[in-house]
Amino acid sequence: MKPDSHINIDLLLERDFDKAPEPDFGGWEAKHGSALEYLNPVVTALHRKSIRRRARLVSIAVAASLLLAAGYFYNTSSRSAFAQTIEQFENSQTMTWMTTTFMRRTSKDTGKSWLVKQRVEYAYSAPDLLRATTYGDDGKIKIIEIHNATRRTTLAINFDNKSAGWREKPSFNISLPPFAHVSQMLKTESVEHVGERIMDGSIVNVVRIMAPKNPGSEEYWIDSKTKQLVQVGYPSSDLFDPATDVDRNELPEAGKSTMVIVGSVWDSIVFSPALPEKFFAMEIPAGFDVQEEDPRPDVTERELVDFLRAFVNANGLQFADSRQSIEGTQLYNSIVKKPTVERSELERQFYKLWYGHFVAGNSQLVSRFIELHAAPGSFRYLGKGVRLGEANRLLLYYKTTSGQYRAVFGDLAVRDISHAELPLPID
Repeated sequence: MKPDSHINIDLLLERDFDKAPEPDFGGWEAKHGSALEYLNPVVTALHRKSIRRRARLVSIAVAASLLLAAGYFYNTSSRSAFAQTIEQFENSQTMTWMTTTFMRRTSKDTGKSWLVKQRVEYAYSAPDLLRATTYGDDGKIKIIEIHNATRRTTLAINFDNKSAGWREKPSFNISLPPFAHVSQMLKTESVEHVGERIMDGSIVNVVRIMAPKNPGSEEYWIDSKTKQLVQVGYPSSDLFDPATDVDRNELPEAGKSTMVIVGSVWDSIVFSPALPEKFFAMEIPAGFDVQEEDPRPDVTERELVDFLRAFVNANGLQFADSRQSIEGTQLYNSIVKKPTVERSELERQFYKLWYGHFVAGNSQLVSRFIELHAAPGSFRYLGKGVRLGEANRLLLYYKTTSGQYRAVFGDLAVRDISHAELPLPID
């Protein structure tokens, strides 16, 4: 769904207020005849000043009352205000939606930038089935992935080369059930109401929530009547809006270019649609070649530490604030934006290391290490505020699959620790 280019003010007013009554000037004159003298042009300057002063006071009082009312609704009553919205996607056993990811490409020759986008249509069936259909620029299906989270199995069907194969993980990274993070945000985080839009003829409320694990904020569009979530945007439209972005109408150029993801939009959301079972059938279509996936390489503890060292050196000797940020994607993107000649040697080293792991299939190297070597739920990252060389600061710790506790410190030294030394319990 696309928003209209302007807001219909009449529609917004008629939604909340009755039409204005016809003025009864005759009746008013009978009651307040003496007031007519002030309509005469000879009103004194002193009286004009008095009128303006009272008008300003009234305007300030009205504005203050409106701000207080708005603040009350979205700060103290946001939990109940979004109850219907949360209930819809928490109770839905099936869902479908479209995700559009926007990327900015920049020519290495001319410096010109343009937007490209990738559209993926998702379908979910509780508790563990997810289907992703990726479309090309021509609108044709390129890839279908069907993922069973319980079995940790994914069937990938490539329509470009007529091949299919089994994978351990899908190419997408979506937690199940879908929209669970939206539910959590609306329940626990501060909400900012930033206005209303008209979307397909309906009024939607636009709210923003600061995303604790990402820079910027997430933006949710909620239908004012049905209370249904109709769109999720990241980052919020004040930071990136595909409808107004300066590069939205630029044509692509030939030659080498860099690319960085600038935003994504989830829309066309349908809750509780009827989905046939065969929609999630893991069957290779007739006429498709079966291909075996090359296994992703291991990530050792030494490789993890080397990655952390490259990250912190390229990041001004400061470790990342969160476990998600330590994956390095944001740092990598910031380096990509720089012309090659402006990158420092430490930035080049991190760029090369991150990209090498990406090509090998480990774009999230820390997550891969945790998956292979840490006991479930045991990994803890404490790097916020830690600088390289602080030997007395604990950077991270985890329990190995064999039961031993391991810790990495601010100087990137690694050693075994006892359960009693853990700052936070993991058992």
